[in-house]
Amino acid sequence: MMPLPEVTLVWLDGGGQVESRARPDAAQARALEAWATARGVRLVGLAQETRAPLPYSAPVVASIETSLTRGQDAIASLDGATADEALGAAETALAAHAELPQAPFLLAEVLRARALRATRLAPPNEAAARAALAEARGLDGGRVPGLGDPPEAPGPTAATVAIDLVARLAADDALLLDGRPLRPGPTNLEVSPEGANGGRWRARAEGEVARMNVTPGRHQLALVSSGALVWARWLTASEGLRVAVPVVRTACAPRDLAETRIQSGLAHPPPGALCGRWATARAAGPDVELATCTGSVCAPLVAWRVRAPEAPLAPRYVDQGFPTWAKWTTASAVTAILAGVVLVASGAFEAAPRTTRFTYGGLVER
Repeated sequence: MMPLPEVTLVWLDGGGQVESRARPDAAQARALEAWATARGVRLVGLAQETRAPLPYSAPVVASIETSLTRGQDAIASLDGATADEALGAAETALAAHAELPQAPFLLAEVLRARALRATRLAPPNEAAARAALAEARGLDGGRVPGLGDPPEAPGPTAATVAIDLVARLAADDALLLDGRPLRPGPTNLEVSPEGANGGRWRARAEGEVARMNVTPGRHQLALVSSGALVWARWLTASEGLRVAVPVVRTACAPRDLAETRIQSGLAHPPPGALCGRWATARAAGPDVELATCTGSVCAPLVAWRVRAPEAPLAPRYVDQGFPTWAKWTTASAVTAILAGVVLVASGAFEAAPRTTRFTYGGLVER
């Protein structure tokens, strides 16, 4: 027997919103089961999230920081070869671990160390030093020079390039550029200032594209979902670069369908939902209102009700006494039995004698 197709059910509370503790009662459960039976499907609950957060490796961070410190010490000791080897090791490790939250800031420090090496050690390279400092400022916005660091000249405002981000985000997703969330600006996306509570960019439609201006060079782009880092990569910004952000949600899981609503008699699915075949339902008085959905499109609501099962009707018993036909049958049977007894007693059923019998009747007087 072929298994029935599965339809994921999203049960909404009385307000038409997803509530993890809301459950249909017995009558509503019967109605849902009847609805599924009528359509030849099987209702199932929400799927489990399968995408795990990216791991954080403290040993890798310690190794990068050790290489960076060794390179800075080598520059102070005027040891160019050791400085190049140590800074190269730190940069290579950072390139392989874009998931580290502090990666943009560590890379900025590596670039500042390279700029210092280009100005202090032979052969000097002022152009390389300026380029490294500009890329570092693009990563962390600049910082106060540390002890022993030369002051950073402000320099002209860095030019920017326009890049396009293609994404499909859920309600609890956030895109971060160099550790700072992106938000809609007057025209393009922009980075939220430190501590700002501005709204996040929420790409709802499939393949929604947003443009933003960034400084040329390397940047970290990361995706955080429900507070967990689930995707990260380095990009090298150049004019016209197009970056596709992968979908990291699990189809038919809570993150995928958490924004489902029923308002004003209409089902509103989450934009960008991945679930291929699902249904949303809520209690509506004695009925259950349901809407079938595919992705981000839902059909109109329908009301479904199953009446409570009634007790089966039992046949009515009427005492009509002893039937007449039974009386006559009984009397006939008794008569036949009595007749049989008389006949047996009279010897009617005995066999005829096989010898001659003589009978003497005595003397007869005349």
